[in-house]
Amino acid sequence: IATVDQQETCVFADFRDTLGTCIELHKRPETFRFPDVQPEFYPASGKMPEDAEPLFTAVEQIGIVVSDLKAAVAPLHDEQGVGPWILVDFGDCGAGTSFVSVENAVLDGVPFGTYGTHIGICEQLNVQLEVMEPAQERGVLAVHLKKHGNAVHHLSLVHGDADRALARIRAAGFTKGQTCTIDTTETCIYADHTELLGIYLELHKRPENFQPPQIELRSYPEGLDLHFGE
Repeated sequence: IATVDQQETCVFADFRDTLGTCIELHKRPETFRFPDVQPEFYPASGKMPEDAEPLFTAVEQIGIVVSDLKAAVAPLHDEQGVGPWILVDFGDCGAGTSFVSVENAVLDGVPFGTYGTHIGICEQLNVQLEVMEPAQERGVLAVHLKKHGNAVHHLSLVHGDADRALARIRAAGFTKGQTCTIDTTETCIYADHTELLGIYLELHKRPENFQPPQIELRSYPEGLDLHFGE
């Protein structure tokens, strides 16, 4: 907890045990105004060059990897009101279940086939929140979890043509990461920016007629009729 500019209380609530991160809150008076400071800019002009072509246009999703999905989403919903949650299994999650195929996975240039992830999605915020529990000890999620524990794993960013975006990323020197095929039609790309940002950037390559897979959804709390995109 800290007081900023003698008027604003800034709180970082500790969720590191369950989410590997903190949640920031602000308490501001009705007369609050941002501090009158002289910022520095990059570029120095404070404006993008006129011929600049932004690679990304918006943040679509924050992805967090955890060791226990329910232990993460339950307190967020029950205690903080963050929810409800769509729950789904992607890929091979054991016991013969595979609601969505995840295939052709390649991590840092090494193919390893398929893997599985238990996923919780909350779409009630102004950005989609995805919490992921690896079902197997392979793949980029399991590697990140083993190295960092519960932690923010990726930002999913809105972009144009995926091949063009990936080419620009790799030309900038970010050549590591993971690719895989989801539901036989969608390519999911995690571009490794861990040395620069501590996380991955997620991109998707989807056909023009792409439709989200028709899969079995569960919910937390149980018994809700939830659908992707709602």
